[in-house]
Amino acid sequence: MGDIVLLVDESSPRCGWPLGRIVDVHRNSKDKLVRSVLVRTKSTILDRPVAKIVLLETVEHVEGEGRRRRKNQVNSLILHEHICML
Repeated sequence: MGDIVLLVDESSPRCGWPLGRIVDVHRNSKDKLVRSVLVRTKSTILDRPVAKIVLLETVEHVEGEGRRRRKNQVNSLILHEHICML
């Protein structure tokens, strides 16, 4: 949780895909794999299948310290701008 993602929208160019932050994950009861996630965007919270998100930045949970740190030092906004130019 806390990872930064783009929400895939086939009806828009990539530069129009909204950014979001994963706030919860839903695992399959049989194989325990994550099948969908709750994503908070600027204006709402959406339930999205993992096939419809693009991971931009991963947040690593530090046990015993009660805090998180970024695993990948990627500036999401710069990456989002680069995707728009593709």
